[in-house]
Amino acid sequence: MELGRRIAELRAAAGLKSRELAELAGIRQSYVSSIENGKKVPTIGVLQKIAKALNVTVSDLLGEEKRQLTPEQIELLNSAEGLTEMQLNAVINLLKEIKKANEKISLIEQKSADFMVAEKDGEQK
Repeated sequence: MELGRRIAELRAAAGLKSRELAELAGIRQSYVSSIENGKKVPTIGVLQKIAKALNVTVSDLLGEEKRQLTPEQIELLNSAEGLTEMQLNAVINLLKEIKKANEKISLIEQKSADFMVAEKDGEQK
Protein backbone atom coordinates (compact mmCIF):
# COMPACT_ATOMS: atom_id res chain seq x y z
CA MET A 1 0.00 0.00 0.00
CA GLU A 2 1.31 3.44 -0.80
CA LEU A 3 2.39 5.73 2.01
CA GLY A 4 -0.23 8.45 1.50
CA ARG A 5 -3.11 6.02 1.52
CA ARG A 6 -1.69 4.32 4.61
CA ILE A 7 -1.51 7.67 6.44
CA ALA A 8 -5.07 8.50 5.39
CA GLU A 9 -6.31 5.14 6.69
CA LEU A 10 -4.50 5.52 10.00
CA ARG A 11 -5.83 9.08 10.34
CA ALA A 12 -9.39 7.91 9.67
CA ALA A 13 -8.97 5.03 12.11
CA ALA A 14 -7.90 7.58 14.74
CA GLY A 15 -11.08 9.55 14.01
CA LEU A 16 -9.19 12.60 12.81
CA LYS A 17 -9.83 14.98 9.93
CA SER A 18 -6.81 16.02 7.87
CA ARG A 19 -7.00 19.49 9.47
CA GLU A 20 -6.80 17.93 12.95
CA LEU A 21 -3.86 15.74 11.98
CA ALA A 22 -2.09 18.79 10.54
CA GLU A 23 -2.60 20.71 13.79
CA LEU A 24 -1.35 17.81 15.92
CA ALA A 25 1.68 17.29 13.69
CA GLY A 26 2.46 20.99 13.33
CA ILE A 27 2.23 21.02 9.53
CA ARG A 28 -0.13 22.62 7.02
CA GLN A 29 -3.40 20.87 6.17
CA SER A 30 -2.64 21.27 2.45
CA TYR A 31 0.62 19.39 3.01
CA VAL A 32 -1.25 16.53 4.73
CA SER A 33 -3.65 16.38 1.77
CA SER A 34 -0.77 16.39 -0.72
CA ILE A 35 0.91 13.53 1.15
CA GLU A 36 -2.29 11.50 1.38
CA ASN A 37 -3.00 12.03 -2.32
CA GLY A 38 0.51 10.93 -3.28
CA LYS A 39 1.50 14.34 -4.64
CA LYS A 40 4.19 14.96 -2.02
CA VAL A 41 6.65 12.68 -0.27
CA PRO A 42 7.24 13.67 3.35
CA THR A 43 10.66 13.92 4.91
CA ILE A 44 11.64 11.62 7.76
CA GLY A 45 11.08 14.53 10.16
CA VAL A 46 7.52 15.03 8.91
CA LEU A 47 6.89 11.28 9.08
CA GLN A 48 8.00 11.34 12.71
CA LYS A 49 5.60 14.23 13.47
CA ILE A 50 2.71 12.45 11.74
CA ALA A 51 3.50 9.18 13.52
CA LYS A 52 3.56 10.94 16.88
CA ALA A 53 0.27 12.72 16.13
CA LEU A 54 -1.34 9.38 15.19
CA ASN A 55 0.27 7.59 18.15
CA VAL A 56 1.96 5.05 15.87
CA THR A 57 5.54 4.36 14.80
CA VAL A 58 7.17 5.42 11.55
CA SER A 59 7.32 1.69 10.74
CA ASP A 60 3.53 1.58 11.11
CA LEU A 61 3.22 4.47 8.65
CA LEU A 62 5.48 2.69 6.20
CA GLY A 63 3.46 -0.49 6.57
CA GLU A 64 6.38 -2.56 7.74
CA GLU A 65 5.25 -5.86 9.16
CA LYS A 66 6.19 -6.70 12.69
CA ARG A 67 7.31 -10.26 13.17
CA GLN A 68 6.79 -11.96 16.45
CA LEU A 69 9.50 -14.40 17.42
CA THR A 70 8.37 -17.89 18.27
CA PRO A 71 9.43 -19.39 21.61
CA GLU A 72 11.84 -21.62 19.69
CA GLN A 73 13.46 -18.62 18.00
CA ILE A 74 13.82 -16.87 21.35
CA GLU A 75 15.40 -20.01 22.80
CA LEU A 76 17.83 -20.12 19.87
CA LEU A 77 18.84 -16.50 20.44
CA ASN A 78 19.26 -17.07 24.16
CA SER A 79 21.35 -20.17 23.47
CA ALA A 80 23.68 -18.15 21.26
CA GLU A 81 24.46 -15.74 24.09
CA GLY A 82 28.10 -15.93 25.10
CA LEU A 83 29.32 -17.62 21.93
CA THR A 84 32.37 -16.21 20.21
CA GLU A 85 32.10 -14.62 16.76
CA MET A 86 33.67 -17.73 15.23
CA GLN A 87 31.17 -19.99 17.02
CA LEU A 88 28.25 -17.79 15.94
CA ASN A 89 29.43 -17.93 12.32
CA ALA A 90 29.67 -21.73 12.55
CA VAL A 91 26.08 -21.89 13.89
CA ILE A 92 24.86 -19.55 11.15
CA ASN A 93 26.55 -21.64 8.45
CA LEU A 94 25.08 -24.83 9.93
CA LEU A 95 21.58 -23.31 9.90
CA LYS A 96 22.04 -22.22 6.28
CA GLU A 97 23.04 -25.78 5.32
CA ILE A 98 20.03 -27.21 7.16
CA LYS A 99 17.75 -24.76 5.33
CA LYS A 100 19.24 -25.74 1.95
CA ALA A 101 18.82 -29.43 2.76
CA ASN A 102 15.19 -28.87 3.77
CA GLU A 103 14.52 -27.04 0.50
CA LYS A 104 15.99 -29.97 -1.45
CA ILE A 105 13.91 -32.46 0.55
CA SER A 106 10.75 -30.42 -0.12
CA LEU A 107 11.53 -30.37 -3.84
CA ILE A 108 12.10 -34.14 -3.89
CA GLU A 109 8.87 -34.74 -1.95
CA GLN A 110 6.92 -32.53 -4.37
CA LYS A 111 8.38 -34.29 -7.41
CA SER A 112 7.60 -37.65 -5.83
CA ALA A 113 4.00 -36.60 -5.15
CA ASP A 114 3.67 -35.32 -8.73
CA PHE A 115 5.04 -38.62 -10.05
CA MET A 116 2.59 -40.63 -7.91
CA VAL A 117 -0.34 -38.57 -9.21
CA ALA A 118 0.84 -38.95 -12.82
CA GLU A 119 1.31 -42.70 -12.33
CA LYS A 120 -2.16 -43.04 -10.78
CA ASP A 121 -3.70 -41.03 -13.63
CA GLY A 122 -1.96 -43.35 -16.10
CA GLU A 123 -3.47 -46.42 -14.40
CA GLN A 124 -6.99 -45.00 -14.62
CA LYS A 125 -6.93 -44.45 -18.37
